[in-house]
Amino acid sequence: MIERLKSYTKFLSVLLLLGVTNCATKRDPIPFNGLCFEKPSAVVIAEISGFDKAKYFKEGDQGFLDVLINDFFASSLNKRLERIDAKPIMNERFYEFFAKRFQENNFKVIKCPHPLNRKDLSSIDKANYAPYDFMFLREKYEAEYALIVEPKSFGLTRNYYGFIPTSAPYGHVSLLVYLVRLEDNSLEAYYMGAFNGAVNGDWDTPPEYAGLMTAVEDTLKTALNGSHQHFFNEI
Repeated sequence: MIERLKSYTKFLSVLLLLGVTNCATKRDPIPFNGLCFEKPSAVVIAEISGFDKAKYFKEGDQGFLDVLINDFFASSLNKRLERIDAKPIMNERFYEFFAKRFQENNFKVIKCPHPLNRKDLSSIDKANYAPYDFMFLREKYEAEYALIVEPKSFGLTRNYYGFIPTSAPYGHVSLLVYLVRLEDNSLEAYYMGAFNGAVNGDWDTPPEYAGLMTAVEDTLKTALNGSHQHFFNEI
C-alpha cells in the first residue's frame, strides 16, 4: 500500500508539472497550406513515446485511500490494457497514410525506426514553434521537415466520486500531429485531437475485456482520422 501511495504521489507530481508546462504556451491549430509541396524535399515521420502502453485514467474527486481502492479493483483491467498493441493502427493510420500523401508530392519519406523518448527532448516555449526541439533530426536524417505524432493520453477513462464509479469506462485518446520545419523548428501545421469512445455491449468481462479494448482502438483510429481531415481534408 505504501508503494502504491508513493507511485500515486509521483504520478500527481508529473500531472502538475505537465499542467504548468501546457499552460505556459498556448498553440492554436494551424491548417496545412501545402506550400512545402512546391519544392521536393524530405520528411522524417516519427512518434513520441506513449503509444506503447495504454493507461487507465480515473477522473473525479478521490482521496489517497480512494485511489488505492480504485487501483486495487482495476488491477486486472490495467494488466489487459498494457497488452494493447497500437502498432498496426499507428502504421496504417499514421505512417502509411502520411507517407503516401507526401510521396505523391515528390517528397522523400524516412520513417524514424523507434519512438522518440519524451524525456530526451528539450521543451520549447514559443507559440508558433514545435513543443520540442526537433532540429537534430535535420542532420540525422537529411530531412527538411519532420511530421510528429505526440500522445497526450491514450487508454480508458472512468469517472469516480471517491471510490464510487459514476460512469462506465470509455475510450479516451488525446494527441497532437504537427509538421515541423527543421531549419528553425517552426510549425507548418498543427492538429489537436481529443476523443472519447463509448463501449458497445457488456464491458465488465475479465480477463480480456474485449469491449473495452475495442473502444480504445476505435478511439485511436478516430483521433488519427481527425488528423487526415486537418491536413488533407480526408476522412
